[in-house]
Amino acid sequence: EEQLDMPYVKIPSGEIHSVDMLDYIGSRHRPVLLSTGASSFEDIARALDILESAGTRDITILHCVSNYPAPADDIHLNVIPELKARFGYLVGYSDHTLGNDCAIAAVALGATVVEKHVTLDRDAAGPDHQASATIDEFQALVNSIRTIERALGGREKIFSDAETKIRGAVRKSIVAARDIEAGAVITRDDLCFKRPGNGISPLEIAAVVGQTARRPLSADRLIQPDDLDL
Repeated sequence: EEQLDMPYVKIPSGEIHSVDMLDYIGSRHRPVLLSTGASSFEDIARALDILESAGTRDITILHCVSNYPAPADDIHLNVIPELKARFGYLVGYSDHTLGNDCAIAAVALGATVVEKHVTLDRDAAGPDHQASATIDEFQALVNSIRTIERALGGREKIFSDAETKIRGAVRKSIVAARDIEAGAVITRDDLCFKRPGNGISPLEIAAVVGQTARRPLSADRLIQPDDLDL
């Protein structure tokens, strides 16, 4: 660590109780990825306390299940937002499942880092190869994550130009259900709702009922505000 200019230090799950290592890493003031496989919330809190006391607060907690491969039933991805809420740090996900589904879902739940084991040969000897992604699978995972990042967007309800056009086409407006004479007081039975949605909204029906028609309104006419003595 002292000889290589590493941008991050990854603390594996098995070292979460290694007080001396945590204290040393914390003193180096490098960004830390803290993996939390087989760790309770109390374990995580104590590790964070050691890192913080040593001087490091640039920490990303990695949700992790220490099993190779880990079945989907054991993953509990809802821990990701829980970790963020409890500790206030960014949260990532260290994935030991087969396939990409859980890693993709983790990003949708707020994971900012994804760790995935990669192998050139899933049949090779050793404990991790069978639970690792091939190069092609890893490429597909990266592509999916980039798509999810774009799709997540922001927290505001924003309408694209295309959706705005569709909204007008699929919503309804207040329409004359039958011929209405000029000067007639409009009743609820005189009105119905039909597409498109570029007239008076059905939500305004109470404001239209009881108004006087300024001109003759034929059946199926989309009623506009200037048709009425509002």
